Order: sequence, then C-alpha cells, then structure tokens
Amino acid sequence: MIASTRLARTSATRSLARSGPGASKIVVLSRNMTTKVLRFSEHAAYHRIEAARAARQFPIILELVADGSVTLTTVALLRPHLTPDNHSALLTGARHRSKRDVEHQIACLAPRPDVKPMIRRVPEPSVTTLPEGLTPTQPVQPPAPHVVTSVAPSTRVVVAPVAPDRYLLKVTVRAETHAKLRRAQDLMRHAVPNGDPATIIDRALTLFVDHLERKKFAKATRPRTESKQLTPSRHSRHIPAAVKREVWARDEGRCAFVGPQGRCTETGLLEFHHVVPFADGGPTDVPNIALRCRAHNGFENERWCGWPHPAADGSGPSVGGGASPESPRRAQVGREIRGAALTGATGRTPFTVLISAQNGMKSYVIITGVLFGLVTLAHVWRMFEEPRLATDPWFLSITAITAALGLIAWRVARRAGSK
Repeated sequence: MIASTRLARTSATRSLARSGPGASKIVVLSRNMTTKVLRFSEHAAYHRIEAARAARQFPIILELVADGSVTLTTVALLRPHLTPDNHSALLTGARHRSKRDVEHQIACLAPRPDVKPMIRRVPEPSVTTLPEGLTPTQPVQPPAPHVVTSVAPSTRVVVAPVAPDRYLLKVTVRAETHAKLRRAQDLMRHAVPNGDPATIIDRALTLFVDHLERKKFAKATRPRTESKQLTPSRHSRHIPAAVKREVWARDEGRCAFVGPQGRCTETGLLEFHHVVPFADGGPTDVPNIALRCRAHNGFENERWCGWPHPAADGSGPSVGGGASPESPRRAQVGREIRGAALTGATGRTPFTVLISAQNGMKSYVIITGVLFGLVTLAHVWRMFEEPRLATDPWFLSITAITAALGLIAWRVARRAGSK
C-alpha cells in the first residue's frame, strides 16, 4: 500500500504527458523503483504500477486498498474499464470479491465475441542428442544463438469468462481423450452436424453430473416410497437413500457448519456427518445427519471426542472449544450444538449416550472373556485326549495365559455391572 501511494504521488507530481518521451520515462522509473529498489517481482510490480496509475486518476482506490476492500489484482483488472462515470459503481461491486468474480463482472461490462473452437496438437518437447563421438561425461557446447529450441507446452487450465453466460475453456488432453472426442463428434453428426466441441462437452457433462448426483446423494427421478432401506437402523452406520436426498435438499448441497463468521460456503468434498457419532449411539436419521466439508467434519469429530484442536484457543472456527471425554463440557457442547438430534429426534441426552457407550464396552469385555474361556476349555479337553500335551511347556503356558485373561475379563465385567 505504501509503495502504491509513493508511486501514485511520484507519477502525479512529475506532471508529464501521457504520450511522447515522458510517458516511457514514467514506466522506466516505476519499474526500476518496484523491482530494484523495493525488490518486487515483475508480476507484483505490474500490479502496483497499474494500481498507482489508476489511483492517480481515481484517489478513492487508495482508501479501498488501504482498508482491504479491494486488492491490487482487482484494481489492475478494472483499470482499463474505469471511467469518471462508472468508477464508483465498479469499485463498489468489486469490494471483497475474488479474482474470478471480478473477471465475470468485467465480462458482463464488456462482453467479448465467442472464440472459434480449435483443436490442435501441441508440439512435443525437444530432446537433446549428443553429437557423434561425444560421451555423456564430456561437456556439451551450448547451441548457437540463432538456434531456437522448443519448450514443453504449459498444462495450465484456462477458464475465463468472455460474456455474462459464456466462458473460454482451454485445456490440454491426452491422445485417448482426443480420440473419444472425435468419436463423440462422429456419433453426434445427426444432432450436431458441425461437431461443435462445446455442445458435445455440455451434453457429456450433463450425463456425468447426473451420474455423480445419483452416486453421491442418491438422486432419483422416481424414488421408491416403500422399501426397507427407508427405515434407518441403529445397528448399521449405512445411511438410507431417502435420508441422503432429504439431507442434501435441506442443507442446499453445501456445508452446514455455522461458526463465528457465519455458515461455511464450501460445496466440494462434502460428507454426510453424524451429529451424534454412531459409536455413541447416534442414529442414521434425518435430524442426526448433516452435510459437512472434509475439514469441518474432522473438526467436529475432534471436538466431540475431546481431542486438542487449534480452534480451542480461538484461532479457528470453534464455538465450543476442546474438552476431555470425561469433562462436563462435552455434555454442554452436545446440548448447544446437537440439542435437536438428542432430545427432539431420539429422546436421548448426553448422559444416556455415555451410558450406552459404557454398556457397549461391557458387552465387548463379556464376549472377550467368553472366548478366552472357550479356548481354555478346548485346551483342557485336548490334554485329556492327548496326555503328552500335559507335559508340553508351551501348551501349558498358553492354557494358563488364556485362563488368566478370561478370569480378568470376567472380573472387569462384574465390576462394571456393579456400577
């Protein structure tokens, strides 16, 4: 910001004309100042120079950049389109907008004609071969100054708006993908005689998105109404298709996490999140299922389990902080964040959820003790069948260990039952 202000003031105080030798002198001075004095890269220097020149004509830009409403990239993109009549509206519409949003704003302001479809083969990167009689250990002479070597093409994907409802797509594909495109053009000649790639890609994406929606949240044109899958089970974490569809429609296909700064806007990497974890007795019904992005799903899992999380000290989107599993804070977080699922839908409270978890652990201990007991009885039976095993130290030690473990499991289960 300070650099942009200095550049703007320097350019304004020189009072040089826009054309003629003076204009090129301003560019040289600004570039030298940003790259050699202020140590900016060429890309950063370009944005600061463009912002400085725009601020010289519209000083309000300095205030917007200072308070963070617009960035230097935004100003550089808008500068060719700013006029004394529209600069206020354009800058106001670009406040707190991303680069993609600003590009779309410019496309709406000054639409460009459609780009003619073009498919061409990119040049292959050149391979340097050694001259005859020269081994790899010997130095290779550099090529002559007039020799131009080909450079590997860039694989960067370009998606840029050219009009309010049209975008330019530039992508590099493999030979197999190109062959599929040509095959689709041949098969679509009756409907698309000119083989327009944009039309074919649009139809292919329509089918692909429909397939993904069916796979992700069980989208269906005629969903079944009578099926066993519609009834959620407490013994399986599988989410029925009807529950997925209702949750997806309720949460509008985006993360439903609400933090201090509002609701999350992420629409990618969405997961079906159990508000009350399935391990703690949470059902797989609509009130207990919500959409979460991968980051917030992991965050809520750590918060529920009581593991330490950076958001506990206020550095992240936390509303409850971390707590230990035995802490009363866990029950408080459950009442605040999951009250609807705990009381309204399932009739359970955090206390009963914890009791059910203890009962599950007790059942696990009982089953383990029974298994150890059966193994011990099998060993004793084999000693009656084969007397020689009664003198085998390894067999006797294994029998004693299983018997001891079964006794320990029985005592733990008995103590848990007494509580």
